[in-house]
Amino acid sequence: MKGAMKALLVYSLFSAGILSICAAQTIDGPPNPDSVSLEDLLASLGKQYDCYFTVEGGWRNHEAINAVARRAVTPPQKASTLAEAIDELAKGAPGLRFEIDKRQNRIVHVIDRRLDGQTGYGLDTVIPTFVFSGQTMELVSELRKSGVPIGNENTFAVGQRITFDASTNANVNARDYTVREILSDFIPLDGYNRVIWTASTRISPRSDSMIHYRGRIG
Repeated sequence: MKGAMKALLVYSLFSAGILSICAAQTIDGPPNPDSVSLEDLLASLGKQYDCYFTVEGGWRNHEAINAVARRAVTPPQKASTLAEAIDELAKGAPGLRFEIDKRQNRIVHVIDRRLDGQTGYGLDTVIPTFVFSGQTMELVSELRKSGVPIGNENTFAVGQRITFDASTNANVNARDYTVREILSDFIPLDGYNRVIWTASTRISPRSDSMIHYRGRIG
């Protein structure tokens, strides 16, 4: 029944013109035969080390909006801890920054370095007080109403599995949190996708960051 409801939601969004499909692109050359997509690797590391990730990717006109999450990376070969895995991955992907959430140390934020210092970057915004109770997509909409330049993702690459989190509730009571933390720290993690959400943002001042919550597994 849940699958049917999600399918109906996707169909309704397409019919209303809220969703669109774009051609898939990558930002890398020919992949190493041992490489996997960044998102798949993070999901694997999440299971191995019982942690969770978010991914913030930037894009320019010649790039796909989800190119960072789909980029080819080589899995760590020598790591025996999460810290070692992150260190090895960071050396192989110097364009990415890895930041452990200061309030939830099971969450690691993976950030495209091209977004560092971008004027008006919404996920860096600190909100003095924010109280909310509702579903994740509503959370994004409520943050947008408060003036943060973010929205719910509505464009997907050909071949990309389209999933929406239309059921998880977040109860937020935040003081002096960044938007990044608000989007992450109040999600019930047990049973949730190891990549909690991805964000795509045009590399240009005050661009909207489009958020895609991955939802619960199963």
